[in-house]
This record gives sequence, C-alpha cells and structure tokens, in this order.
Amino acid sequence: MKDYEAEELLPGRTNSKFFWIILCVLAVMFIVSLLFLRGCNNATQQVADIKSGVEIRYAPPAQSVDAAGRNHAEKQVIEGSKETVSFIYKDKYDSVCNIVGIQKRQIRALTFATSISEGKVPLEVKNTGTDSAAFSYKDKWLEVSGNTGLNPVMNYKITDSISFVTYWKRPWFLGRKTTYVNVFSENKNLHFVQLEATNVRIKEPGRFSIGPYFGYGWDGQRWAPSIGASIQYSIIRF
Repeated sequence: MKDYEAEELLPGRTNSKFFWIILCVLAVMFIVSLLFLRGCNNATQQVADIKSGVEIRYAPPAQSVDAAGRNHAEKQVIEGSKETVSFIYKDKYDSVCNIVGIQKRQIRALTFATSISEGKVPLEVKNTGTDSAAFSYKDKWLEVSGNTGLNPVMNYKITDSISFVTYWKRPWFLGRKTTYVNVFSENKNLHFVQLEATNVRIKEPGRFSIGPYFGYGWDGQRWAPSIGASIQYSIIRF
C-alpha cells in the first residue's frame, strides 16, 4: 500500500518541481530582457544628454539688471550622470582635479564664471615735480594710487563680492522643473560675460537587486524554510 502511494505521488511532485523550474527560467529571461532594454535606453539617453549639455554650455548667459543696479547672469545648469558631465567638461575635469587635489569620482558640481569690471573713475592728481605727478582713487571696490615720471608705477587693490544662487523654475506652468544658476555682485561695475554650471546626478539604487536570500516560503508542496540566491524587484521604496 505504501509503495503504491509513493508511485502515485511521484509524478505529481516531479511535475510540480518542473513547473517551478520553468517559472524561474522564464522569470530570469524576463529580467535579463528588461535589463538589456534599460541599458539601451540609458545609452540613448546619455547621447541626448551630452548633445543638450554641449549646447547649454556654449550658449551665452541671460543678462539682467535688478532694481538696485546689480548685474545678473543666469544660465541653465547641466545635469547628468558622472560619465555625461565628465565627457562634456573633459577639457577642464583633469585640471580642476589637479588644482583641488581630488579624483574625478569625487566631483558633485562645477561652476565657472568669467567677469569684467569696467568703468570710469575720477583721479585725484597732485604735482610732485616738473616731470612727475601722483594720482589716487579709492572707493568700496577699487583703490588706485601711483605716480608718473621716469619710473611710473600704479598700485591697485580690487575688492569684490560674487554670489551664486542655484534654483529651479518651470519654462511654463505645466513644464518640467529645470535647474538654473544665477550669479551677481554687489559691485555694479562687475559684469559676467560667461557662466557655466553642472550638477552630477547621484545614481540611485535600482529596483532590481540580486543577492543571497533566506526566508520562509512555499516550495510547491508545503511551507518551509529556504535559502539561496534571489532576484528581487522593489515595487515601493521609502
């Protein structure tokens, strides 16, 4: 009687195990296909990000003057992966890392600005002899002094303040949030002719994960402890 029952149960167990094996194989094939498609999409997106980033980098900044007379320059921030940003700024990445003493993987953001300070100042001139004269000027931002003659010399001191503000805004009411940087100075004679800014996106953990597994689950016949390797997909992260 016992042998008969064992023979009757054996096909059922075999079919159950075969079913779970097929299911696992199909699941692995499905996940590999998704990872392949995501890799293709990431490569296409990276090319698009590089093209857009190069256009943004070499576009002139928007210039404006506020009510207090401060000169502003505004530029969209180039945002992308570490690989994208390093490619767009490959001419500056190495020099910046050498100057600061860091590695490329440590960079989170880069901001470059070129400014010009120009204007006219009334010089105070005093005659110090038949062939020479002393001159001077001083305000909050500029201090100049010197003399003319056989050995003319000019001494100068420039004080400045530069502020960077990074923020987001929408191109239109329902548009996507876009990051911008605005640079300005309290010195009204300072103008910003070039502005570049980039932000390296920190890669977030993916929804798929592969690793060791230990738990309690259904093996096709009963609930039992199990251990092994698993492929998981996170539906909700918090």
